[in-house]
Amino acid sequence: MWLAAAPEGRSVKHLLEELDIPEVELRETLRKLDAAGLAKRVKGTWVAVPLEGADEQAVDAPNGGAA
Repeated sequence: MWLAAAPEGRSVKHLLEELDIPEVELRETLRKLDAAGLAKRVKGTWVAVPLEGADEQAVDAPNGGAA
């Protein structure tokens, strides 16, 4: 969620400042997100990969996708 909230992306340094997570765990999580196709690294910055159809699902869901 924290990557999706930043369309311009975040560096590991910035993520460490924002999150309460050890660096080793953060890097492992980012690698897992990359392997799953949910995040990618571009010039030292991590960005979320947009999910196809995410906007359509929110519109089609009851209450506009609100939980």
